[in-house]
Amino acid sequence: MRRLSALSILSLSLALMGCSMAAPDTDPTGAPAASTLSDTPAPGPTTLQITQKNLYDICFDKVANAGYLAPGDKSNVTFAPEDESITVTRDDGYIGIYLLINDGNNASSAESAVSCVAKGSSLDPKWYWYGVETPYSTSAEATESLRLVIPE
Repeated sequence: MRRLSALSILSLSLALMGCSMAAPDTDPTGAPAASTLSDTPAPGPTTLQITQKNLYDICFDKVANAGYLAPGDKSNVTFAPEDESITVTRDDGYIGIYLLINDGNNASSAESAVSCVAKGSSLDPKWYWYGVETPYSTSAEATESLRLVIPE
């Protein structure tokens, strides 16, 4: 997994996430730093409609704060860069995102995947589902899972 530079995250996404990004790591290969979680609260909220672009940050925040990750130091959790995520807009208006994570606090299963499907506003999303799961073998499988509509 490549590391995501904290400089590439806009201040707006910090407000949406409710947390801040760690400073970039120094890497002799020139690779950017990872997206990591922090206990530092972000500045005041901003309301936006959920889009494929901002769902990455909204999902990141939801999974980090919903108890789906192993307990421990939040800086041990890295999410795949946004450009490596899979996003879809479904016919019912929901937007889905799937990305790989490495939970360094989980000794039994560090590599997992996160998927979130939501619509509405950034401050009051309507969640179809979200959570941590076993990674899919192919991007086609991940895309199909985001398109899945569960009958009520």
